[in-house]
Amino acid sequence: MDKDGVPFASAGGLQFCKSNVLDNPRIRPVLESFFDWFALGLYRSIGAFPGEYSFRKSDPEAKVDTLLVQLWSKGSRASFWGGSHRHQLPCVKGENNLWRVPRVRLKHLNLEPTEVTFEQGGFILDPRIAVEVTKGTATTFAFGTKEVVGAWRPMRLPKSQDIEKTVTSMEGTNFGMNVAYLERKET
Repeated sequence: MDKDGVPFASAGGLQFCKSNVLDNPRIRPVLESFFDWFALGLYRSIGAFPGEYSFRKSDPEAKVDTLLVQLWSKGSRASFWGGSHRHQLPCVKGENNLWRVPRVRLKHLNLEPTEVTFEQGGFILDPRIAVEVTKGTATTFAFGTKEVVGAWRPMRLPKSQDIEKTVTSMEGTNFGMNVAYLERKET
């Protein structure tokens, strides 16, 4: 999507998500094994940015109520701090709108990063895991339970017949979309 300049907030962007994530036989069963019902609540692209970040604040007592599916560009590199989601970590809101986690705290907990180079493909991740992206980009889709997604601001999509039809084709008995349609302004 990013490479071809296809915006998520389009019928093509939504169809990309449906084809490559929701209908993917390696991804959908993982999501369904965690959630009885879930929804797509967030889409964003992330790229290389110095420092360790997480999508959500850490809470070791919390059950898994959100998962990220990341589709990485070829040759991307990122370091994942395994086990970081099992610790209460101090964090501040970063310039990239993610939660910045101090590397010194991760090291103090004897955690070590695992560097991954993505030749192609994706990754399913707990959003509390600290990550540093050193090269490339990831198209990131966040899925969560009804309670979590209900607290998120809806994804804003232009109101059009194509987009509404695509959203309807994506929804099902155990899956929803957290969207708000924007009316087009007449000029």
